[in-house]
Amino acid sequence: MGEELKARDMSPEELAIALALPLATVNEILQAEKPITPEIANSLESALGIGSDFWTNLETDYRATLDRISGNGS
Repeated sequence: MGEELKARDMSPEELAIALALPLATVNEILQAEKPITPEIANSLESALGIGSDFWTNLETDYRATLDRISGNGS
């Protein structure tokens, strides 16, 4: 998501406003410390015009990769 913000010349602060979320929450999402929930995916779709399915799939793939790396997804 960070690359998308850079491409749009959008700051995390601007995204936080667009999502109506605290900046701390947006930063946690950007740092992959907080998952992209279906609700957040819907908000991202509204704010960025990229479908919520994209964000949900991105999150699912990321978490599956983490599980594989840690040995939990054998």
